[in-house]
Amino acid sequence: MLFGTVAARPGGGHDIRFATGGHLPALLLDPSAGSVRPIRPHRGMFVGAVPDATFGECAVTLRPGESLLLYTDGIVEARPTGGSCFGEAALRRYLTLRVDKRASELIDDLAGLVSTLRQDDDIALLALTADH
Repeated sequence: MLFGTVAARPGGGHDIRFATGGHLPALLLDPSAGSVRPIRPHRGMFVGAVPDATFGECAVTLRPGESLLLYTDGIVEARPTGGSCFGEAALRRYLTLRVDKRASELIDDLAGLVSTLRQDDDIALLALTADH
């Protein structure tokens, strides 16, 4: 589960607040620094784990040119033929080479990657890029 809000900032960029219900951390792609940084809540649990659960909320400012990727664990659990799970670290390395790409290009690249891996779980991807 994902719930969030996106609000335009005066002068450019967007303020994003979201709760993911236990999914892996979102990844902030910063082309000016050439980096990929995880954005994770301080607390929270999976949806349906316990009654009256609380869900950690994240807040991030997406500056012009930056992208935010949210994803389910299916992509990091996918496996190359004869190999072990792709993993979170490999996903960050893969994205580090693509920090300057827009959301649609990131999704296309990741769809191409996924097509080369054995998938045992569903995969959902959501990417946002701040244009201005």
